[in-house]
Amino acid sequence: NTLKHIGEAAFWGCKSLSFIKIPKSVVSIDKEAFLDCIALSSVELTEGLKRIERATFSNCSALREIFVPDKAFARCFALNSVYIGTNADVELGNDVFDQCPRLKSVTIGKKQIILKKKPKN
Repeated sequence: NTLKHIGEAAFWGCKSLSFIKIPKSVVSIDKEAFLDCIALSSVELTEGLKRIERATFSNCSALREIFVPDKAFARCFALNSVYIGTNADVELGNDVFDQCPRLKSVTIGKKQIILKKKPKN
């Protein structure tokens, strides 16, 4: 796969698109790339993705599921907080924030999760 970027409004208004798995080669998705994909119910993000612009999945009224893969943010040493503004179900893979020592909180929709350090054995 050589696709590195999904452009602005690339799938805008695709009324029959119901599932998308972003290829591992994609590093960024521009704004409104999937705007008005009203049948889109499931999105699978992959490890290579670094940036998702504003309103990428705006008005995807059927969107119920977003999958963030294992170790998607592993070893992001400066990462302090994460905000996922959604009412959809969000599934985070194993060790998605592994070795992110500065990460203090993750907010999904209106629910904030405060992260505590593991006790040392």
